[in-house]
Amino acid sequence: MKLFCLVNKMTLIEIASCARYKKNSDMASVSARFWKWVDKTDSCWLWTGALRYGYGRFVVGGRNGKVLMSHRFAYEEIKGVVPEGLQLDHLCRVRNCVNPDHLEPVTQKVNILRGESPSAKQARQTHCIHGHLLSGDNLYEGKNNHRGCKICRSHSMKKFLDNKKQKFSAEVDLLVKSIIEKRK
Repeated sequence: MKLFCLVNKMTLIEIASCARYKKNSDMASVSARFWKWVDKTDSCWLWTGALRYGYGRFVVGGRNGKVLMSHRFAYEEIKGVVPEGLQLDHLCRVRNCVNPDHLEPVTQKVNILRGESPSAKQARQTHCIHGHLLSGDNLYEGKNNHRGCKICRSHSMKKFLDNKKQKFSAEVDLLVKSIIEKRK
């Protein structure tokens, strides 16, 4: 049996095979201890134990044991192991919910894009701040998957170059005046 006791990566099978875990208790008592920290409401099952960034944390194996994400523990106990390369997305958007029906295994990209981060919001954006459509010929993709409006970029570049031209023209005028004054 593969044994890797890493934070957030232990499956229930791996927990059962962990030597430190076997010394302290059996699987039934770990499960009972886990469910004592869950408050089942009409929809969400809220984790009332330790939280980090809003996500529940659960220690298995005593004082020096492994820290697991509570939603992952609940999902694996009821529905089974999360497929390799996937992570659990909270469909209810409540981070401390451990209801397996509210959790869906998805790729990291899907999980991030479903969220409310700035990159997720921009990925869902259909129009620029000036109302231009962000698709087809009007869409450009810059560094780091940045999307932008070609019309606005063109206006911005034109304005920048006009300002640069005016500044350069003023500098040339001053230079010409100073050369004329030196010749006198």
